[in-house]
Amino acid sequence: MRGASRSSGFALIELLIAMVVLSFALALTAQLLMESSQMLADASAEQTDAPMPLVLARLRGDVRAAGGFHLGVTEDGKTRLYLLGHPAGTVVYEESGRDLRRLVVDDDGTILGQTAAMRGLTTWTAAPVSPRLLLVTIGYRRRHLRAGVLAQLPKDRGPVSEERTESILVTPRGAGLGLTW
Repeated sequence: MRGASRSSGFALIELLIAMVVLSFALALTAQLLMESSQMLADASAEQTDAPMPLVLARLRGDVRAAGGFHLGVTEDGKTRLYLLGHPAGTVVYEESGRDLRRLVVDDDGTILGQTAAMRGLTTWTAAPVSPRLLLVTIGYRRRHLRAGVLAQLPKDRGPVSEERTESILVTPRGAGLGLTW
């Protein structure tokens, strides 16, 4: 008879242990959701930045395809790079607002095509290191990447964007010895 008087159910300590385990599981799930949403936001923000390796590869390819180069200055004092002897015609790089523009001009001065080689430009310079060697420096702003994968409070994140500078040293086809080498 003694066993029949006991009530069936959970003891208070069992319920407390179950609540603690459940709260740990919920906290872990919330942290994983926060990290994955932050990683998604970072990945989508990186897509809006200029793909600098592609911009530099395009510029390097244009200079290497040219027979020589000439530097000019626009009316507002900005540098203009003329790539002479390029198979497409004379290729011109110039700063236009916050864009680095690429123009292709034929021998008559007719513009065959133009495009923004890069958007979000802050500075752009092209300078001859020697008569056959060209130094191109491009400054731009890009989204600041987080140091770790854990979510941070806005006050601890630091600046949203950062200033970056990329430089390349490149020589035209045949080291600029002429249009046909």
